[in-house]
Order: sequence, then structure tokens, then C-alpha cells
Amino acid sequence: MRRHFKTKVEAEKFIKLVNNKNVPRDALYADIKSRAGDIRLEMASRLFIEASKIGRDGEFPLERYTISGYEPQLRLHILLILARKYLGAITPLTIREFRDDMMKSGASRITTRNAIRLLSNIFSYMHLIGRMVSNPAAKVKVITASHRARAGAVSLDEIPTFEQMQRLFSELLTLKNAPDELGARWSRGVPLILLASLCGLRNSEIRGLPREAFDRVKLTIHVYQRCDRGGTVGLPKSAAGHRLVPVPKRVASMLDDLLASHDHGLVFCTKNGRPLSHSNINRDYWFPSLREAGIEERWGIHRLRHFYASLLFDEGLPLPTISRLLGHSNASFTLRTYIHLFERARSGDNLNRARRIIDDTLLTVGSAEN
Repeated sequence: MRRHFKTKVEAEKFIKLVNNKNVPRDALYADIKSRAGDIRLEMASRLFIEASKIGRDGEFPLERYTISGYEPQLRLHILLILARKYLGAITPLTIREFRDDMMKSGASRITTRNAIRLLSNIFSYMHLIGRMVSNPAAKVKVITASHRARAGAVSLDEIPTFEQMQRLFSELLTLKNAPDELGARWSRGVPLILLASLCGLRNSEIRGLPREAFDRVKLTIHVYQRCDRGGTVGLPKSAAGHRLVPVPKRVASMLDDLLASHDHGLVFCTKNGRPLSHSNINRDYWFPSLREAGIEERWGIHRLRHFYASLLFDEGLPLPTISRLLGHSNASFTLRTYIHLFERARSGDNLNRARRIIDDTLLTVGSAEN
């Protein structure tokens, strides 16, 4: 556990306490408990928010939109009831009673779960800086409907079918080959959508994609930055977001043409070189492409990543390879998310096979372009 002290004298005193083998463990816990007794949850939440803005324990700072989502949870739920509670007086029972009171007052299970998660994050940070012995919210559960549906696994109904994607690809290539301004506009929109569906890039990764990330010779994209909803370009949320993904030859050719049309640092950007917004992508490219393909349901663009995952699973690529290509933190998360795809998967092997799969998929619907 990492400890922070106001003075060097306090730090040295604690080190002597830890190194003294004659001091029982209970004495160390008593020291931490005494420090928990002089800080209220209201102050702890402020410390947590300020630390999140600059990065807790050496981590990357949280995005502005993530932090702004914490503030109403604190104001409307957590601090309304627990603000004056000292950390040393908060127990698992306290958190369970808080959870039950929230749901009795009409809060949804998802809202209650999010509040408990935020509390758990605050307590974890307080534990990290030596203000709490343990996290009293760690084992407090709120079961939601998604937990019942195999712990948030993506259902097969949420994954576009190959037939739907064939129609979509066909319409996209028709739009790209249209004359004059229509074709020029879609020369940017088409590769954007194909990067999501055939390379598995997230919307934020596409909007923050630098031109240097595309390697025309190796037919790869190095994902190492993203653009958040506020328009700030920065590093991926996690180390797993840094990855190398294969690019289909036809998509690579489209990227070549697009990059030749401007000299800005980002592949997809406005005329002034600024990142495209999430809403503009939906309005100008994604929703119109769905209409052109005759798909009535307004899918979120994130479903294209599900389609990409389905291609890889259906061809039997190893789970660790699929996890790396998707930028997941570990293979177990990939398995939990795509358990239904895993169950129908066949055998397969490596990254080169992934490139062949997505190449063949695009060529199947793109031959009319030549």
C-alpha cells in the first residue's frame, strides 16, 4: 500500500513502525484507522476528483467527460446521504444500506450500480494513500438486467449479419464512385466506416488517427492515440489500446487517396485539420449509409466492431489474437463480451490469416468497383 505523509518526520515514524517486527499487525491497522477518522467522505470525494484530473497513482488523467459524469452522481446521490460520514465510520453495512435506500427512493438499478462503483473507486484511492484499511464497497453488489444476460455479453442480435454488411459495403462503394461533390464527400466517409468494420477501430481511435500510423508497405495501422468526445487528442485509455491491426488492400488504397487530398496531421479531419466530432460522423456518414443500405434500425457505429469480431471468431482465430486486435485489456474480457461468438467458432491461427479474412470479405462485395 502506498502512503502519503505531510512531513518527513511522520514518514520516518511510520517506516520504523512497519520495520519493527515486535509491532503487531493490528497496530498498523490502528494507525490507518486513526487517519480515516479525521476525513469525511465529502473531502475524500474532492481528493479523488482532483487526483483523477491529473492521473491517480501515475495513471493517465481521466477524460473531462468521465469526470463530469461523476459530479451529478456525487451531488444527487452519494453526498446527499453520506457527505458528513467519516471514512473510519463507513462499513460494508453502511454501503448496503445506502444501496437499498437508493433503490427504495426510485433510483434505477443501473444508477445505483454506478453510484456504488464510484464509491468503490473513491475508497480504493483512499486505501492507496493510506486513509483506509480496506474498501467497504468492494463486495457490495447491484444485479442489473445485463448481468442476467450473461454478464453483459454481446448478443448475436446485436451483431450485423454478413448479408447486411454486404449490402452496406455495396452501397458505400457506389457512393464513393459517385460523380462530383457526392463522391468527393464519401471518399472520406467510406474508408472511415470500413476501418471500423474491417479493422475493428473504435470511433474515438478513428477520429484521432494520425497519418503516420498508417503503414502502406506493411498494410498495418498502429493505434496509439484517440480523440475523446470533447475533441481532445491523447493516448488510448489503456495500454491494450496500443496495438497493430492489419488493413485490407482495398481500404489501404482508399486511405492513400484520402491522404493525398490533404496535408493535415489527422487522417479524418475537417477542412481546418480539426478532429471530426462523433455527432458529425453519425449525421454525415453513418446514418445516411444505413439508409442507403435499407437498414431501418439506427445502429450505433460501435456495432461495426462487433461485426469485425464475428469475422475473426468465425474463422477460428485464437482468442489472444482476437483480444489483441480488438485492443481489449485481456482475453477473459473478450471471452465474456463475445461468448456467443466463441461458442460457434471454428479453428484458426494467426495475424496474417486475419488480414486475408478481411481482404476476402471486402473483395467479395467490392469487385464491381474495378
